[in-house]
Amino acid sequence: MHKFANVAVERQVYKITNFTLSRNGENFRASTHDFKLSFNVSTKVVSCESTAIPFMGFSLVKSNEIKDTKGYSDKLFEMHLRREERDTRLVVIDMVDEMGQIRCVIFGDLVDIVNGFLALPRDGLLVMIIQLARVNLYKGEVGIQNLMNASKLW
Repeated sequence: MHKFANVAVERQVYKITNFTLSRNGENFRASTHDFKLSFNVSTKVVSCESTAIPFMGFSLVKSNEIKDTKGYSDKLFEMHLRREERDTRLVVIDMVDEMGQIRCVIFGDLVDIVNGFLALPRDGLLVMIIQLARVNLYKGEVGIQNLMNASKLW
């Protein structure tokens, strides 16, 4: 719901009540988790303190682990390519590690962050971490893409 769009702040802990827990469908999945939370008009979100939550919450994976992921869908990626024709900003990067390479599609506001990274002077390789990315299949190739209003880049 739109009323919750700007309520949560990253790295903060919240108590959430009056929501629905359901199976995570195959279309427009923000995560690979089996379940999702759905907010409604009576949902309440209250900030609280906790030191038990990890600060960053990263799970670093190699390119071959991403390529072996099951359950991806090409529907979201195809939709974004159609949006590109209507002036959606898009950057495609080949991310490389010791196991191989994988295509990474970045769109929306994160394009500015990527362009900022690429403009920095450097004496070595650029290291980029994307948090909350979506695995997709496009033209037979497994890749990743950011999620609107969810992904973060470091």
